[in-house]
Amino acid sequence: MRSSQTERLLMDLTEVTFADAAFVHELAATHDLPGRLVLIGPLTSPVRRLLDITGTRGRFHIVFDQIAA
Repeated sequence: MRSSQTERLLMDLTEVTFADAAFVHELAATHDLPGRLVLIGPLTSPVRRLLDITGTRGRFHIVFDQIAA
């Protein structure tokens, strides 16, 4: 749930196996709210590839950003 009063939103992406443009759009919309969005990895290959292709990976704060096996 997004709110202008949210101080920090932690999103665990470790088991996300599919992501598309709608996913990136929601991440961007959440990122633009006051506060801080933190993505928790390691990112799976599909998520990493999508963020790389769209040029948005550097826009987000990602912790434990390692390639998942």
